[in-house]
Amino acid sequence: MSEPKRFSIAAADGWPLAATLFPGMGTGTVVVGSASGVKRRFYEPFAAWLASRGPSVLTFDYRGIGDSRHHHVKQVDAAMRHWGELDLDAALGWGRERGGPLLYVGHSVGGQVFGLAEANRHVAAAVTVGAGYGYWGNYRHWRKPALFLAWHVAMPTLVKGLGYFPARRLGMGEDLPPGIALEWARWGRDPNHLVGRASGPSRENFRGYRGPLLAYAVTDDGYVPPRAVAALHANFTAARVDLRHLHPGRLGLPRLGHFGFFREAHRDTLWREAADWLLARADGKAAVAA
Repeated sequence: MSEPKRFSIAAADGWPLAATLFPGMGTGTVVVGSASGVKRRFYEPFAAWLASRGPSVLTFDYRGIGDSRHHHVKQVDAAMRHWGELDLDAALGWGRERGGPLLYVGHSVGGQVFGLAEANRHVAAAVTVGAGYGYWGNYRHWRKPALFLAWHVAMPTLVKGLGYFPARRLGMGEDLPPGIALEWARWGRDPNHLVGRASGPSRENFRGYRGPLLAYAVTDDGYVPPRAVAALHANFTAARVDLRHLHPGRLGLPRLGHFGFFREAHRDTLWREAADWLLARADGKAAVAA
């Protein structure tokens, strides 16, 4: 396998997105969509391992995050929907131009914004991990008050006072630009989340994806419970959704949580299962195309 290549992809509005390509020896490209406030660097072990299985793998930073933040966080003029409608759309478009099957892996918000990217209709198969509606009503009773306060009070108040959301200080990844944080909070207040009236985006691009979709819900995920995962994937009305629950105890693990899937310790178990599923469908797509 060749060395990773770091470069920039331009979104439709010209925003430069920092990206890394892990070249594979086979055909096709897998695009990896990150969780909110998580740099693409977190996914490098997974991307390098997956590229060793054949396809090339592309990781990238959303605007306002990591190497795609070109201004002070307070000065980044962006909304969370731009991560899907512009950033992921550009990454998928870049992958499509390389030829071969186009595949996708989305973590957390990376699974949400997959439905907002018009280019998702060109994806042969997709896997999401811990991706769901953040609406406070989708959580267990003991968590509902905290989520209600977070979306209605804490996040809007912090953004108003500081000019951004201090996610790093709260152990929630990279600090978020104001527009992104406020839209995230609006989605969390709306039972229809990112396809609700308050957020603007329609359901059309969700319907546009017609391929197979493997959705993992982690039963001890404190950020995105299984109910929230099911609520999100109900919007992929034209897709063939395979919803699977990952129970840490049944896997012989003390915990898995929101980020555990992408830890290198799971390369021979969870990574292999997801890769086998994804690549089998890519091979089938290539055979049909031929």
